[in-house]
Amino acid sequence: MAYITGFCRAYTDYIIPIDSDDVLREFGVEKNTSSMVDMNVLKGCIERFNGEFVAGGPVANSMAVISALGGQAAFIGKIADDEAGRFFQDAFDKASVVFKSKPYLKKDVGSGLCVIFISPDGSRTMLFNRGVVDNILKSDVIEAEDFLQDSNILFAGFPARDGSVDAVFNEIRALAPNAKVATSLQAFDNLSGDIAMLTAKLLVGRASIVFGNEYEFFLFAKALGYRDLKELSKSYSEKIFCNTIGEKGVLVAHDGYLHETSSYPTNVIDTTGAGDAFAGGFLYGLNVGKNLEEASKIGAYCASQIIGQYGARPKTSLCMPEL
Repeated sequence: MAYITGFCRAYTDYIIPIDSDDVLREFGVEKNTSSMVDMNVLKGCIERFNGEFVAGGPVANSMAVISALGGQAAFIGKIADDEAGRFFQDAFDKASVVFKSKPYLKKDVGSGLCVIFISPDGSRTMLFNRGVVDNILKSDVIEAEDFLQDSNILFAGFPARDGSVDAVFNEIRALAPNAKVATSLQAFDNLSGDIAMLTAKLLVGRASIVFGNEYEFFLFAKALGYRDLKELSKSYSEKIFCNTIGEKGVLVAHDGYLHETSSYPTNVIDTTGAGDAFAGGFLYGLNVGKNLEEASKIGAYCASQIIGQYGARPKTSLCMPEL
């Protein structure tokens, strides 16, 4: 089986269930938002609140899902030689995801860290610091050469639209020239005007498969001059657009047609990583020869398993649902 390789920011999460959203007001943040803060703020949260370390990062979470389904998954990213970085590496080792990038050894910057407050209704609010996540080097790509050459799909997160790592992205593409590129619209709602338009054009030019939620796709289509997902799909008929719609499931648009897949019923505990799990399941399905409808069902099933637990990665192996 060919590899699916992820290329993105490597975060270690610290999950904190809270009894009241008053905690969020202490930090001056709104529920269901994501805010960059000083690393000392995150360290203070870890010291103050009882929680659990969980390896995270959106694309990294998807790679863990792919491996839990029995697929071949690998990852390119950067961690530091610290507690959070070692936790991240150990989690991938246990999940059988290939991760060969060498740790960043300078002691002045730590691994990417994200504190996630889980509200009583399962909503998540994030405080994060990137640390060394963007310090991906050419040597990290060389370490990945063997599995890149055997990759059918390259799932690139923020690096697909971040000019600061364009050189690394291009080196990865050169080693996997036949791989389809998938990407995510995560945080696209933070962009506006010409930046949103240029970013959208870059993504739709690079990627064959795009994941995002309803609002992200509304903004994405608008930035490209289209009214909605269907109109966008007609113009980019060769692309696959996966629009997650929360508890309703997902709309997959291809060649102007919309395919709707319902979500699987589950007891929602923590919505962290639902979209990542869908992406992992969907890409796994495509990689093993499933059609769009079948791949969507696998993705929806994986998402249902993740939101029924704390943390964004599977705690056990996953079995494909009946299709």
